[in-house]
Amino acid sequence: MPENSNIQLDAESANGELCTKQDLENNLKTIRLNFLTGQFSIDVLTNRLNVVGDVKEYVRSLKGIDIRQQEIVFVNRQLENYENLLELHNDHQHQSGNQYTESLTLNLVIKTGRKIQLNFTESFMDFDTLEMHENQTILDLKKMISRLTSARLRLIDVSTPSLFQHGRVISNALLLKEDLVLQVTVKILIEIERKGGIEKMEKRLTKDEWVDGKIKDLIKLQEHEFNEHRLILDEEYIENEGLELETPLNDVGERKIRFIVKNVSRKSDNCVVL
Repeated sequence: MPENSNIQLDAESANGELCTKQDLENNLKTIRLNFLTGQFSIDVLTNRLNVVGDVKEYVRSLKGIDIRQQEIVFVNRQLENYENLLELHNDHQHQSGNQYTESLTLNLVIKTGRKIQLNFTESFMDFDTLEMHENQTILDLKKMISRLTSARLRLIDVSTPSLFQHGRVISNALLLKEDLVLQVTVKILIEIERKGGIEKMEKRLTKDEWVDGKIKDLIKLQEHEFNEHRLILDEEYIENEGLELETPLNDVGERKIRFIVKNVSRKSDNCVVL
């Protein structure tokens, strides 16, 4: 065979290999991710996955697992964040000689988070620190505080000093960090029924109000909000709820405390404290 024919065959062979690689790249559609309790699939194109780090970010957004705790393993090798998914897929197809597939199966390993100490600058609790794992969330923290204090979960707010000044709280999904300084408060939810609708308010309790406050003290707490009205507890209603004027605020839970808001010059409305 003439020498130039060999050159032509080599070129065709190279072109064929290039086309095969391009076909594989164009048809990697799914990442299958195995983990300890199951498996789920990720659409490559929809989620714009290019490298291993993109997979970790997807898992973080979906499951709330910090990227630092994730290890992605493929063919018994831990992958680096920068490694290209298409190249991994193509190389595996060429090396294994298996029938072509449009998916790449990876293994997700979750590392146990190290323990961190959380510090509270202000709280209604009797303790100023708690030890948790770095992979836990603000919601996990609120659940722990609820167990330790008997405060209802939905009445607990967690914030930072800067956010607290603006009345904002931290998302339940935020992962805990060692350098996170927190303020933890418990609140009373107030609902005031008026002719024009229902007005809702929140009253965050200080440690002293939570420990020593009683239902009768709620009137004093709200006096500045009702300078043209007089608050009267609906004693019959709260008795039906198993409460009384001397009931401590930390024993109320989510039971309703009803007030009558009496206008000095007009007829009264109802005020309900949840």
